[in-house]
Amino acid sequence: MIFQAGASAPGRDLAARFADGVYAVAWDFEQALEYRQDVLARAATAGRDPDSVTVMPGLVTYVAPSEAGAREL
Repeated sequence: MIFQAGASAPGRDLAARFADGVYAVAWDFEQALEYRQDVLARAATAGRDPDSVTVMPGLVTYVAPSEAGAREL
């Protein structure tokens, strides 16, 4: 198995060409979805089956006494 971590354009290209799994930090669900779609599209462009690449976004969490406080952070 080959894993790649990184969100830069060169990192995404490397992952699309070679990685079995990709880890990336996502600040929210929308960003995680965009990252996944981008990497899988790059994999297809590189001639790979996009379903052969697993994208594992690690979400950033904030802890506060309230949801409003967490959103403020």
